[in-house]
Amino acid sequence: MLAFLWSVLVIVAANFIELTSCWSTCGRGMGGINAVARWHWVLAAVSVLVLVAGLRFPSWRRTAVITAWMIIPVELGGILIWRLVGGS
Repeated sequence: MLAFLWSVLVIVAANFIELTSCWSTCGRGMGGINAVARWHWVLAAVSVLVLVAGLRFPSWRRTAVITAWMIIPVELGGILIWRLVGGS
């Protein structure tokens, strides 16, 4: 659940930062927002699937916990890569 909440927080923060950084024209930044939002929505969906799998299959619980904790650094890495490659 923490990974899902983190995904949503990152999506909201990325959208807020991108929209406030381009008050007059947002032509270039909107493509970046869409890419970041899609990436984090995919990770949010994965975190929900991991949560359901961990609850449904108790033998997978340890793997589900490790996977859920690994989603957060992957999201941070996605943000850093996006900012380094071409995000504003």
